[in-house]
Amino acid sequence: PGEASEFSFATAADALIALEGTGAACDEAFRGIEDGDLVKPADLNAGDMPKNLEGVMRLTAWHLNDHAEQIAKA
Repeated sequence: PGEASEFSFATAADALIALEGTGAACDEAFRGIEDGDLVKPADLNAGDMPKNLEGVMRLTAWHLNDHAEQIAKA
């Protein structure tokens, strides 16, 4: 994960390829996280999500699922 970006895709298949790549990048970024790391603070402004690494991971999962639903509807 990195800075937010704007994307536009010609087809749902193109969007799915990008989503799969983003999922793989998140897997790589979160791979070394252990249970004890989840409570480490994180700068997160996302409603009622915890302001820690657990919150970042929850928000990431929600965000990727949201895009997967958008692609499925396309």
